[in-house]
Amino acid sequence: MSVEDVLKERKADLQGRIITPQEVAELTAGVGDKLLPAHLLDWLLSYPLVGTEFYLSEEEDESGLGAEMQWLTPAQMISETIETYPGILAGPIGYLPVGMCLIGSGDPFFLKTGSGDDPPLVRIPHEAADADGNLNVDRIEQVTSRLSDFLRKAEIG
Repeated sequence: MSVEDVLKERKADLQGRIITPQEVAELTAGVGDKLLPAHLLDWLLSYPLVGTEFYLSEEEDESGLGAEMQWLTPAQMISETIETYPGILAGPIGYLPVGMCLIGSGDPFFLKTGSGDDPPLVRIPHEAADADGNLNVDRIEQVTSRLSDFLRKAEIG
């Protein structure tokens, strides 16, 4: 199933909101077209993802850690990309922040947006950014290899 198929199937379960045209303009200006594919903007404009909480068991999470994530607002996506680590380092190599950790670690979740229309969802721990301003890509934790799998398997709450 594609991301679009899963979103259509689960639309009634999503408890967030869609983004506004103003937020589209701000997000595009804030993170740039390279990080923000058209299909992701379409999903954010069509499905109430922003603010929705997703829960993935340790067994379903490819990293084995489990995931409790809330989908970021456009303003939070921009802030995580240009103001905070690891986003400052992850953005230039193709990772767009889309989720905040609800467990307490504060480690953000990212989509590898250059990987097509069903990108991997990953968690990038703050410790992956070192004191010299480098991102240790070996520390990136893959949650699911396809966003559609995450959206299909996650409990929504």
